[in-house]
Amino acid sequence: MKRTSLILFFAFVFASCTKSNVQTSEIGVLNVPITAIPDLELKYGDDINGNKVVDNVFDRLVSLDERLAPVPELSTSWRVISDRNEIEFEIGSEKRFHDGSLVTSLDILNSFVRSAKNKGKFTSQLEAFEDCMERKSCSGFKILSPTRFVLKLKNKNFELLMKNLASAEASVMKKVNGRYIGTGPYKITEINNDKIVTERFDAQAQFEKIVYKKIKPENQLKIFLSGGIDTISNLDSEVSKALLSNSSYIQKLAGTYTLVFQCARGIFKNRENRLAVANAINIDELQKKFEGEGIPAGGMIPSGYVGYTSKRHPFNVKKAREIISKNTKKTERKVILGIRETSKDSQILDKYLIDAFKNIGLTLEIKSMPFDAMLRDIRLRKVDMILKGEAPTNFDPSTSFVVYANGLSQRLQGYQNKNLSHLFLKYQNKTEKGEQIEILNKMEAAFFKDAPAIPLFYPVFTTWYRPGLHIKNEGGLSIKFWDFSYRDVRRTSMVRN
Repeated sequence: MKRTSLILFFAFVFASCTKSNVQTSEIGVLNVPITAIPDLELKYGDDINGNKVVDNVFDRLVSLDERLAPVPELSTSWRVISDRNEIEFEIGSEKRFHDGSLVTSLDILNSFVRSAKNKGKFTSQLEAFEDCMERKSCSGFKILSPTRFVLKLKNKNFELLMKNLASAEASVMKKVNGRYIGTGPYKITEINNDKIVTERFDAQAQFEKIVYKKIKPENQLKIFLSGGIDTISNLDSEVSKALLSNSSYIQKLAGTYTLVFQCARGIFKNRENRLAVANAINIDELQKKFEGEGIPAGGMIPSGYVGYTSKRHPFNVKKAREIISKNTKKTERKVILGIRETSKDSQILDKYLIDAFKNIGLTLEIKSMPFDAMLRDIRLRKVDMILKGEAPTNFDPSTSFVVYANGLSQRLQGYQNKNLSHLFLKYQNKTEKGEQIEILNKMEAAFFKDAPAIPLFYPVFTTWYRPGLHIKNEGGLSIKFWDFSYRDVRRTSMVRN
């Protein structure tokens, strides 16, 4: 059977971020494929290409250890002042950007302002942070000294804020001579239309260089086998076994594979038509067409995760056909799905979806495009749907819903749900686990009822490494799917024969 060859870009795996365990055994160049030159600001949220670079070039205030507890990164310490809803941070006085300049509280503020302009999820928790965009200090961010500052929250959900501060959107960066620089183990030395070159900046870097090469998915296997790149993902199992038998690999569980609707365009403005599509897809049958290792999905959160049941829409083609016939005109029944550029093996999914839509009276046109173009086209309302991944970021289930509550979904897919936004704000004010789970269940029910997106399944896929590149796991650590983020390999030795 075939394994899905589409890239799924969220992973439920553990990563260690403790700097004391760094091993630096490799001198050389690592070549990593990307499918597009990313926007390093991550203006539209997490990006599989962007995170591969961002995770190696830019630090955050905190990281998460294998227990998902916050640990210092740029910060050296912090203290929670719960009666004032504040956290006071201290950053290391020796922390430097790639140009040699010291990192200051003002640099942190400027990075957070950039994230706020991009609707970064953590800034929505801060008190009156909008004012910070025009001033050096405001009620949400107060500078106490060049190395000390205070974040003031609207609520007492400190745990959620710390997890969000460990996300790529909270990366600390500044612009120098038109290029973003950071404090991470690699610095960017070249960006053009074909590649991004990063070079070793400090002892955390295991390679002298990491070169991110823009390569179409259909060309990656040939280039991998010829030695032009060192990693490759999303190959069907027959190809993997036949051609890559001598390569090492890591298998990973990816997030929810999801159909996302453009709710401000065409027939999918109507919720009933979105639900009809949900009724037209047999999730069990679809998932079995792949290798069978995945888990059929219902909600945004996996079944069994903190008590969730992931209720599913029933498979009912007759009902779906009646809804489409009643709610649409014949001239409206051709819909466009934007899908990420993939190998030929993705045709198995394409065919299933084309047939499923045909069964309810819709003609599905599938457009294959780079990830950034896919997001652009749904934002500009040029497509009716996209196929993408969704998952709880940093293992916090509430972040599955952040895109539907902080404005990103409205900008991306023209979707807004006041009830969902209200529930999310209510969640932020709850610190008791039982209360949080109760609210999250209500959020998932609101999502299920409105169907701005349809979760399909949680698949498993594999990343392969070229022979001679060995991954030695020192601490029972799982490797995250960004391929080579130093965050994921700090307790891992990577050596070449």
